[in-house]
Amino acid sequence: MFSRSMIRVRAVRLAVVAVTAAAVAMVSPGASALPTGSSDLPTGTSQTSAGTPPTATTSVSTPYGSIGVWMLRSDGNVANWLGQQYQGKSLYEPVNVVFVDRTSATADAATTALTNRLSAAGFPVQWLHSTGYQGRINGQLYAQQPPDGSDSAFSDATAVETNDHGRVFGPAPLTGGGFVWSAAFSREKFEVITHGYVSFAQARGNLRAALLSKGATDLGVLTLGNTYNTDTASTGDHDGNAVVLGLN
Repeated sequence: MFSRSMIRVRAVRLAVVAVTAAAVAMVSPGASALPTGSSDLPTGTSQTSAGTPPTATTSVSTPYGSIGVWMLRSDGNVANWLGQQYQGKSLYEPVNVVFVDRTSATADAATTALTNRLSAAGFPVQWLHSTGYQGRINGQLYAQQPPDGSDSAFSDATAVETNDHGRVFGPAPLTGGGFVWSAAFSREKFEVITHGYVSFAQARGNLRAALLSKGATDLGVLTLGNTYNTDTASTGDHDGNAVVLGLN
């Protein structure tokens, strides 16, 4: 997604990008299946009832702390795909991934480990994405990784291709040692001047499969309950769950 300020300062660059993008095939693979898990998988306890409008402070109690269930803009409000409409509705952006790092001793080490693991799995830092987002863990707001101001996201393709991309929030200390991150991943397709929404579920599934193939641990699914679909608002194909991945 491009921010509005990026549109103004990069008009010439985007014109070149648009020509390049015309030659790029944009094939969207099927969504990876969410793991069914077992009866002892960690689950969350929602603090809001079904149908409650998204709010910046909505959180869920989990074995990894209190996780804010929405990606937030720099002004503290729930992110809504830069105000674009999806099927005529506002599109709210849910947290759908949680990373658990039980080995890093410091926040800096956890940040380095996160970046390295995502890059090794095919999700390096890629430019031309909007920035300035935040996530809430244990009542505290955490800036996004990649850092605010880098115009980047973790992504499996360039911004002129259909890509799965995401922003990660943390690291928040874990009881007993280590750190936890929340994240919002989505699949988008290139459109002139902007990017169009494709899927939250596909991005989550593709990220999970890529990390597991590189040695990450499947820690199951958290039920966050962060879906909202009315005549005027939507969370697309998100099912209210977050996959939990251990960064060994």
